[in-house]
Amino acid sequence: MRDSSVMDYLKMHKKGYELLWLCPQSIQAARIAVGSTIDMLKANVDGLIGNSFAIIRPPGHHSYSNQPQAYCIFNTIAIIAKYAVEKLHLKRVLIIDIDYHCGNGTYQSLKNDDRFLFVNFHAYHYGASWPFDSEYDYDSSATNHISIPLNAAMNNEFDYMAALHIIVIPLAKEFAPELVLISAGFDSAYCDQIVELDDFGQAIKAHGNNRFRINFPSIYHQLRGFLLVTNFDSFGIV
Repeated sequence: MRDSSVMDYLKMHKKGYELLWLCPQSIQAARIAVGSTIDMLKANVDGLIGNSFAIIRPPGHHSYSNQPQAYCIFNTIAIIAKYAVEKLHLKRVLIIDIDYHCGNGTYQSLKNDDRFLFVNFHAYHYGASWPFDSEYDYDSSATNHISIPLNAAMNNEFDYMAALHIIVIPLAKEFAPELVLISAGFDSAYCDQIVELDDFGQAIKAHGNNRFRINFPSIYHQLRGFLLVTNFDSFGIV
């Protein structure tokens, strides 16, 4: 694994970062996460490897271009999406976020850029689930964004599968991506010790997203997941 260069992530992030709780190794870990995922992306596009999974820390989908947020230092998925089109000359990249929390940083980074289609499955809880409206526009008119908010206890894995098959897969086929990037957050798995809502099954999510691996070159990028057992189960399914 290589450390990313300063220019790799400054393409996405401004120098004026606000404060974030870190340990002495946090920045190095975040840079290695970005650099190793870029290497994986290049190998995938060059045909050296097939579909792949970046098991990395820290996550990134809450991070904005001008500030980190909620464990996220650099928005790795947004960085490699832009790297794919700007450096590797891909024309269309599909990004799917299946984390329990919405990918507000990824949305803000890619919105209204028609080179990208961003599909965001996330908990909503009638507006009570973080991040809130002030940080994420649920009613966005962004031309390249599909938000699928789910309410725990009212939605289950069957609702997820219905949205996947009725909305997402047809739009993905129409978009015809050259690459699929999946932000694989496992904090929505059953019995996760932090979220503790058991709202929709990670196994079903992973099974549904295997449809994309069959049809398009795909890279999975690990986000969060707080229970080791369900993380292992989810890794195995993906």
